[in-house]
Amino acid sequence: MLVLAGFCGVLAGCDGEGSDETAAETAGETTGEATTAPTSSTPTTADGTTGGADGNYTAFHQIGTGQYTRLYVRMWDPEAGLCTTATFTYPLDEGEDGYTISVPAMWVTEYGLVQQTGAECLTTLQIEAEPVAGTGGTGTATWSTEDACPPTVDIDVVLTFPPDYPWVPSEPVAMKADGVAVQGC
Repeated sequence: MLVLAGFCGVLAGCDGEGSDETAAETAGETTGEATTAPTSSTPTTADGTTGGADGNYTAFHQIGTGQYTRLYVRMWDPEAGLCTTATFTYPLDEGEDGYTISVPAMWVTEYGLVQQTGAECLTTLQIEAEPVAGTGGTGTATWSTEDACPPTVDIDVVLTFPPDYPWVPSEPVAMKADGVAVQGC
C-alpha cells in the first residue's frame, strides 16, 4: 500500500524547491469523439470517452531529496475536474507493485494519482487537493535520456484507481499524448 501522507520532498517540494512555474495555456474545444491517434493530447478514458480539450497535458521535472529525480506527467480532465498524474523516478531498481509501464533504463513507475482540482493541475507542481493513489498501470512512457531533464515526454498508459471516493473514476484512465512539454528544467 502506498502512503501518500508523506509528500514532503515528493510533490510538496519541502526543500523549498517546489515548482511554481506556469505552463503555457492552450485553448481547444471538446469534440465528444474518442481520439486514438498517437499524436493526440485529448484525455481519453478506457471506455473511449474524451475528457476535454487539446492541451490538457503537462510534465514537471524535479530533483528531490536523496538525489532522486522525478518526472510527473499530468492530464487534466476539465469536464470531470480531475487531475491524473503518472510519476516516474530515477534511479530506482523497482517501482510500486501493480505497475507494468515500460520506461527508460534506470527509471521506474513510482505511482499514479488522481485529484479533484482545476486547471492548476497544469500550472503548478504542488496541488492542494487530496490525492488518491492508483492501484496499478500498464503501457509505455518514453523520453530522451541524453540530457538530465528531457524536453518532452511521450505517454501511452492506463492507470487504475480504487473507488475510495465517489469522484474517483470507476473505469481505468488512459493517458495518451506525444511531445508533452516538460517544465522545471
